[in-house]
Amino acid sequence: MDLIKQLFEEHAGVFTDALSKSGFTTEQANSFLPDAASSLIDATDSMEISEMVSMITSGDKTELLEKINVDEISENHDLDAAQVTDGFSSIISSLTELIQNETDVSGVLSSLAGGSDGVIGMAKSIFNKFIN
Repeated sequence: MDLIKQLFEEHAGVFTDALSKSGFTTEQANSFLPDAASSLIDATDSMEISEMVSMITSGDKTELLEKINVDEISENHDLDAAQVTDGFSSIISSLTELIQNETDVSGVLSSLAGGSDGVIGMAKSIFNKFIN
């Protein structure tokens, strides 16, 4: 999902700090973060943007964590499953805060989901004018 990728690119330090607060060393956080970002992007890739934002901001991390192969990631980074789960929980919490604080993102999401008043609705109106 482009939104998640963008947030990871623009706010990598936020995620590294969150991982440090959950017990990761700087080296572990820097190694873990790219795989964590990829896993979250893969887990949300087939979702509609509103569904993805709703899942991340709901506060219930269970559904999203179930879509991630925690065991594989723990093996790749020599971490136990609890550390990986804690790491993802802290990253998801940071994602939630960023999504809620990004007024531009919220505005875009609102317009995308806004039906006839949103971007999609405007595009449909324009398209309908050309075919009618």
